[in-house]
Amino acid sequence: MTDHTDIGQRLEKDKWHITAVDAEDAIAEITRLRAELAAVNNEFGSQTTDWPEAWKRVAEIKDISQQRWVECERLRAEAEALRNLAAEERDQCAMTVWMTLQEATADDADDMGLDGWMREAERRIRDRAIDATKGTT
Repeated sequence: MTDHTDIGQRLEKDKWHITAVDAEDAIAEITRLRAELAAVNNEFGSQTTDWPEAWKRVAEIKDISQQRWVECERLRAEAEALRNLAAEERDQCAMTVWMTLQEATADDADDMGLDGWMREAERRIRDRAIDATKGTT
């Protein structure tokens, strides 16, 4: 290995004259440092050392990864909102059926029979859904 102080002292003594040995030492040192830098900078494995403009490609891949992560989080939030909406809708349907049942079992209830009251519950659920849709548009 070349001693850096030795090269520096030789260059200091004769700034205008660089011997062939000094040039060879400098070239060897530059080659060694380039190899070390390539090894250090190559965080993605040895396959990327020969890529043209590797860091641009790595930056693009990181950007794409970030965009996909943001989209994934957006979809997760949307799925959670849809789950909450579905749970709320189930609760509302159950409440509508329960209210219809209370009317059907009341002393002064119309005698529509089970089939009639089931159709009435379905109609109320459908009407409630239509009213809810009108409120959002």
